[in-house]
Amino acid sequence: MTRIKPTSKQHLSERQLEANRQNAQLSTGPATEAGKAVSSRNNFRHGLTGAFCLLPDENHDEFSNLHTDLSEEHQPATATESLLVNDMARHYWLYQRALSLQETCFAGDLTAGATQNQLNVYLRYGATHERAFRRCLADLLNLRKERLRLARGFESQARERAAELRRESRERRLSALEEREAEAHEKEKNKPETEFDVMNEYFREMNTRDLREALGEKLRSNGKKSHA
Repeated sequence: MTRIKPTSKQHLSERQLEANRQNAQLSTGPATEAGKAVSSRNNFRHGLTGAFCLLPDENHDEFSNLHTDLSEEHQPATATESLLVNDMARHYWLYQRALSLQETCFAGDLTAGATQNQLNVYLRYGATHERAFRRCLADLLNLRKERLRLARGFESQARERAAELRRESRERRLSALEEREAEAHEKEKNKPETEFDVMNEYFREMNTRDLREALGEKLRSNGKKSHA
Protein backbone atom coordinates (compact mmCIF):
# COMPACT_ATOMS: atom_id res chain seq x y z
CA MET A 1 0.00 0.00 0.00
CA THR A 2 1.34 3.37 -0.99
CA ARG A 3 1.43 5.80 1.87
CA ILE A 4 0.43 9.40 1.11
CA LYS A 5 2.81 11.95 2.52
CA PRO A 6 1.18 14.80 4.41
CA THR A 7 1.26 18.16 2.69
CA SER A 8 2.81 21.27 4.20
CA LYS A 9 -0.67 22.53 4.94
CA GLN A 10 -1.41 19.40 6.91
CA HIS A 11 1.87 19.75 8.80
CA LEU A 12 0.94 23.42 9.57
CA SER A 13 -2.45 22.42 10.92
CA GLU A 14 -0.92 19.83 13.18
CA ARG A 15 1.54 22.37 14.52
CA GLN A 16 -1.29 24.82 15.20
CA LEU A 17 -3.27 22.19 17.04
CA GLU A 18 -0.27 21.32 19.14
CA ALA A 19 0.32 24.96 19.97
CA ASN A 20 -3.30 25.35 20.98
CA ARG A 21 -3.05 22.32 23.23
CA GLN A 22 0.03 23.75 24.90
CA ASN A 23 -1.64 27.13 25.43
CA ALA A 24 -4.62 25.42 26.94
CA GLN A 25 -2.35 23.71 29.44
CA LEU A 26 -1.04 27.11 30.54
CA SER A 27 -4.55 28.35 31.41
CA THR A 28 -6.03 26.47 34.37
CA GLY A 29 -9.01 28.83 34.73
CA PRO A 30 -9.70 31.38 37.49
CA ALA A 31 -7.88 30.68 40.73
CA THR A 32 -9.70 33.10 43.06
CA GLU A 33 -13.23 32.73 44.40
CA ALA A 34 -14.29 35.93 42.63
CA GLY A 35 -12.86 34.65 39.35
CA LYS A 36 -14.63 31.36 39.79
CA ALA A 37 -17.86 33.27 40.37
CA VAL A 38 -17.42 34.97 37.01
CA SER A 39 -16.69 31.67 35.32
CA SER A 40 -19.68 30.00 36.92
CA ARG A 41 -21.94 32.64 35.40
CA ASN A 42 -20.71 32.18 31.89
CA ASN A 43 -23.52 29.73 31.18
CA PHE A 44 -26.20 32.09 32.52
CA ARG A 45 -27.53 35.46 31.55
CA HIS A 46 -26.08 38.33 33.57
CA GLY A 47 -29.57 39.75 34.06
CA LEU A 48 -28.60 43.27 32.99
CA THR A 49 -31.00 43.29 30.04
CA GLY A 50 -34.50 42.07 29.36
CA ALA A 51 -37.13 41.52 32.03
CA PHE A 52 -36.02 42.43 35.53
CA CYS A 53 -35.44 39.57 37.95
CA LEU A 54 -33.33 38.86 40.98
CA LEU A 55 -30.54 36.37 40.55
CA PRO A 56 -30.49 33.32 42.83
CA ASP A 57 -27.57 34.68 44.88
CA GLU A 58 -29.17 38.12 45.37
CA ASN A 59 -31.04 39.12 48.53
CA HIS A 60 -34.76 39.72 47.98
CA ASP A 61 -35.08 41.58 51.29
CA GLU A 62 -32.39 44.05 50.27
CA PHE A 63 -34.25 44.88 47.06
CA SER A 64 -37.51 45.23 49.00
CA ASN A 65 -35.78 47.58 51.48
CA LEU A 66 -34.38 49.63 48.58
CA HIS A 67 -37.83 50.01 47.06
CA THR A 68 -39.33 50.92 50.44
CA ASP A 69 -36.65 53.54 51.12
CA LEU A 70 -37.18 55.17 47.73
CA SER A 71 -40.95 55.18 48.22
CA GLU A 72 -40.66 56.75 51.68
CA GLU A 73 -38.26 59.38 50.36
CA HIS A 74 -40.28 60.44 47.33
CA GLN A 75 -43.82 59.67 48.55
CA PRO A 76 -45.40 58.89 45.15
CA ALA A 77 -48.93 60.29 45.00
CA THR A 78 -50.04 58.98 41.60
CA ALA A 79 -49.76 55.74 39.64
CA THR A 80 -47.20 57.30 37.30
CA GLU A 81 -45.04 58.44 40.20
CA SER A 82 -45.21 54.93 41.68
CA LEU A 83 -44.07 53.43 38.36
CA LEU A 84 -41.13 55.84 38.23
CA VAL A 85 -40.08 54.95 41.79
CA ASN A 86 -40.33 51.27 40.89
CA ASP A 87 -38.14 51.80 37.82
CA MET A 88 -35.65 53.76 39.92
CA ALA A 89 -35.30 50.82 42.31
CA ARG A 90 -34.78 48.38 39.43
CA HIS A 91 -32.24 50.48 37.57
CA TYR A 92 -30.27 51.20 40.75
CA TRP A 93 -30.26 47.49 41.59
CA LEU A 94 -29.01 46.60 38.11
CA TYR A 95 -26.38 49.34 38.34
CA GLN A 96 -25.12 47.82 41.59
CA ARG A 97 -25.17 44.38 39.97
CA ALA A 98 -23.03 45.68 37.13
CA LEU A 99 -20.55 47.12 39.64
CA SER A 100 -20.38 43.77 41.42
CA LEU A 101 -19.73 41.95 38.16
CA GLN A 102 -17.02 44.47 37.30
CA GLU A 103 -15.29 43.67 40.60
CA THR A 104 -15.27 39.97 39.74
CA CYS A 105 -13.58 40.82 36.46
CA PHE A 106 -10.91 42.87 38.23
CA ALA A 107 -10.34 39.95 40.58
CA GLY A 108 -9.79 37.63 37.61
CA ASP A 109 -7.29 37.57 34.78
CA LEU A 110 -7.66 40.91 32.99
CA THR A 111 -5.21 39.78 30.32
CA ALA A 112 -7.70 37.22 29.07
CA GLY A 113 -9.76 38.39 26.13
CA ALA A 114 -12.98 36.88 27.51
CA THR A 115 -12.56 38.73 30.80
CA GLN A 116 -11.92 42.00 28.99
CA ASN A 117 -15.03 41.50 26.86
CA GLN A 118 -17.12 40.78 29.95
CA LEU A 119 -15.72 43.84 31.71
CA ASN A 120 -16.61 46.05 28.75
CA VAL A 121 -20.16 44.66 28.79
CA TYR A 122 -20.54 45.28 32.52
CA LEU A 123 -19.12 48.79 32.22
CA ARG A 124 -21.53 49.60 29.41
CA TYR A 125 -24.59 48.26 31.21
CA GLY A 126 -23.54 49.92 34.46
CA ALA A 127 -23.46 53.31 32.73
CA THR A 128 -26.78 52.54 31.01
CA HIS A 129 -28.62 51.76 34.23
CA GLU A 130 -27.06 54.70 36.06
CA ARG A 131 -28.33 57.06 33.36
CA ALA A 132 -31.72 55.35 33.41
CA PHE A 133 -31.94 55.84 37.18
CA ARG A 134 -31.13 59.55 36.88
CA ARG A 135 -33.61 59.94 34.03
CA CYS A 136 -36.40 58.36 36.10
CA LEU A 137 -35.51 60.62 39.03
CA ALA A 138 -35.60 63.71 36.79
CA ASP A 139 -38.94 62.65 35.30
CA LEU A 140 -40.36 62.08 38.78
CA LEU A 141 -39.22 65.50 40.03
CA ASN A 142 -40.54 67.26 36.91
CA LEU A 143 -43.85 65.43 37.17
CA ARG A 144 -44.19 66.36 40.83
CA LYS A 145 -43.26 69.96 40.08
CA GLU A 146 -45.92 70.13 37.38
CA ARG A 147 -48.49 68.51 39.66
CA LEU A 148 -47.75 71.03 42.42
CA ARG A 149 -47.94 73.88 39.93
CA LEU A 150 -51.34 72.72 38.75
CA ALA A 151 -52.48 72.25 42.35
CA ARG A 152 -51.42 75.79 43.22
CA GLY A 153 -53.19 77.03 40.11
CA PHE A 154 -56.38 75.25 41.13
CA GLU A 155 -56.09 76.64 44.66
CA SER A 156 -55.59 80.15 43.30
CA GLN A 157 -58.58 79.75 40.99
CA ALA A 158 -60.65 78.43 43.88
CA ARG A 159 -59.70 81.43 46.03
CA GLU A 160 -60.52 83.86 43.22
CA ARG A 161 -63.83 82.12 42.60
CA ALA A 162 -64.70 82.24 46.31
CA ALA A 163 -63.86 85.96 46.44
CA GLU A 164 -65.99 86.55 43.34
CA LEU A 165 -68.90 84.67 44.91
CA ARG A 166 -68.59 86.79 48.05
CA ARG A 167 -68.63 89.99 45.98
CA GLU A 168 -71.67 88.81 44.05
CA SER A 169 -73.46 87.89 47.28
CA ARG A 170 -72.67 91.30 48.81
CA GLU A 171 -73.88 93.08 45.68
CA ARG A 172 -77.11 91.06 45.70
CA ARG A 173 -77.73 91.97 49.35
CA LEU A 174 -77.10 95.68 48.67
CA SER A 175 -79.33 95.58 45.62
CA ALA A 176 -82.11 93.88 47.59
CA LEU A 177 -81.78 96.47 50.38
CA GLU A 178 -81.99 99.35 47.89
CA GLU A 179 -85.06 97.78 46.29
CA ARG A 180 -86.75 97.40 49.68
CA GLU A 181 -85.96 101.03 50.57
CA ALA A 182 -87.28 102.23 47.22
CA GLU A 183 -90.45 100.20 47.64
CA ALA A 184 -90.95 101.53 51.17
CA HIS A 185 -90.46 105.11 49.97
CA GLU A 186 -92.88 104.58 47.11
CA LYS A 187 -95.45 103.09 49.44
CA GLU A 188 -95.03 105.95 51.88
CA LYS A 189 -95.41 108.50 49.10
CA ASN A 190 -98.53 106.91 47.65
CA LYS A 191 -100.13 106.15 50.99
CA PRO A 192 -103.46 108.08 51.40
CA GLU A 193 -103.42 110.82 54.02
CA THR A 194 -105.24 110.18 57.27
CA GLU A 195 -106.96 112.78 59.46
CA PHE A 196 -103.91 112.81 61.64
CA ASP A 197 -101.71 113.56 58.66
CA VAL A 198 -104.02 116.42 57.62
CA MET A 199 -104.02 117.90 61.08
CA ASN A 200 -100.29 117.48 61.45
CA GLU A 201 -99.72 119.24 58.15
CA TYR A 202 -102.14 122.05 59.17
CA PHE A 203 -100.37 122.70 62.44
CA ARG A 204 -97.02 122.58 60.77
CA GLU A 205 -98.16 125.21 58.28
CA MET A 206 -99.68 127.30 61.09
CA ASN A 207 -96.48 127.10 63.07
CA THR A 208 -94.53 128.12 60.04
CA ARG A 209 -96.83 131.10 59.39
CA ASP A 210 -96.74 132.20 63.05
CA LEU A 211 -92.99 131.89 63.01
CA ARG A 212 -92.79 134.04 59.90
CA GLU A 213 -95.07 136.70 61.41
CA ALA A 214 -93.11 136.75 64.65
CA LEU A 215 -89.86 137.03 62.73
CA GLY A 216 -91.27 139.88 60.60
CA GLU A 217 -92.49 141.71 63.68
CA LYS A 218 -89.07 141.34 65.27
CA LEU A 219 -87.38 142.75 62.20
CA ARG A 220 -89.72 145.73 62.04
CA SER A 221 -89.16 146.45 65.71
CA ASN A 222 -85.41 146.38 65.25
CA GLY A 223 -85.75 148.73 62.26
CA LYS A 224 -87.67 151.31 64.25
CA LYS A 225 -85.08 151.24 67.03
CA SER A 226 -82.26 151.83 64.62
CA HIS A 227 -84.00 154.92 63.11
CA ALA A 228 -84.66 156.38 66.53
